[in-house]
Amino acid sequence: MSNPTDTENHTTQSPWTLWYHSPRSKINEQNYKAFFTKVKTFNTVEDFWRLFNNVRSPSCLPIGTTYYLMRDGIKPEWEDPQCINGGEMVFSFTKKSRQEADQWWLFSCIMCIGENFIGLGNNICGCIVANRKSMIRISFWLATDEEEYVKRLEDQCKSVFEILSAGSTLFKFDFRSFRANLSKIQDHKE
Repeated sequence: MSNPTDTENHTTQSPWTLWYHSPRSKINEQNYKAFFTKVKTFNTVEDFWRLFNNVRSPSCLPIGTTYYLMRDGIKPEWEDPQCINGGEMVFSFTKKSRQEADQWWLFSCIMCIGENFIGLGNNICGCIVANRKSMIRISFWLATDEEEYVKRLEDQCKSVFEILSAGSTLFKFDFRSFRANLSKIQDHKE
């Protein structure tokens, strides 16, 4: 017979890992990977909340800091084999909307770990929040840049965020292909 004080954990469909990217100076192409810190991997809802309740909100982080909540086994790099053929669906908040950005980061994490994207399955690699000088940027990383999947992700994001923001048209979604970004970097070097 089970003890009434025992609690049952709620396992997520996939394990997830939170990464932290430090805003240190002198980051360049050769050393940027050294500034990623793996914070914690979890596979239960309870462990997610333990982690989430003990890390700083995005608006309280130093400028230049980024959190990456990635499906375990995927590194927070465009070049990761699970990401290279994909991209990111990005939306931003002005600094005036710090509190909203913190809430949307929470919603984004819950959407990922809850596998709430219909028809996208394991194509969702994770979600990211970046505290920048003039904005806080949130994005979902997708494993493919195929138009059908990009459109599906955009439609679902718009639908969910419209509902949660009571019909506000606050969000403009922008999809950026990782291959295109990497190609631009290569062209710039030449």
